[in-house]
Amino acid sequence: MPQTQRVAHNSDNRRRRQRVQADQPVNDLVVLPDRDTNPEWEALLDRLDMATEKADQTALIAEAIRTMYLYEGRNMQIESIRALIFDRRDVILIAKTSFGKSMIPQSVSALKRNTMTLMIIPLTELGKEQLQKIQLLPGCRPVLLAEEVFKKEKNRKEVFERLKRCEYTHILLSPEIAVEDEFGGIVSNPLSSVQVSCRAGSY
Repeated sequence: MPQTQRVAHNSDNRRRRQRVQADQPVNDLVVLPDRDTNPEWEALLDRLDMATEKADQTALIAEAIRTMYLYEGRNMQIESIRALIFDRRDVILIAKTSFGKSMIPQSVSALKRNTMTLMIIPLTELGKEQLQKIQLLPGCRPVLLAEEVFKKEKNRKEVFERLKRCEYTHILLSPEIAVEDEFGGIVSNPLSSVQVSCRAGSY
């Protein structure tokens, strides 16, 4: 990526970090960020959409990771993301702590427009941590649905309406909410215009 484009993306990332770290509520259910309109980022996603060769897909995902995270992705991370997006294959990844496993489900819906990623997270604090990391990614609109956070919100109904309209890119939820009939009916709706591209568990 040219240096001028890298500087622009770094600036975007800094602004996102300032927004996330500004003591905002864990879930801002009133205002959702717009999809990233940075032309260089959108052009990268366009190229990714059109990539048909495995080598091109791998190279573009590696470039996207450098843009989003500002470091080089591991080969296994890149191949797992590629398999999920292009091959539509199930992926089971067993790796040591600090390998960066969470980056994989974080990245899928950042790189594939009109998709939604479901992440089953048993601990609310871990969910909050993941939420903040995903909020830093371009174009991502995550929501945390956990017992301590979600069920105390007065606008629970509004969240479900937004789920029906597919306004989120990532849904981080507790196992208890994942098995609710109301939630299951929404994500399995065949009329949904957004594809559930990745389901991940974090334990």
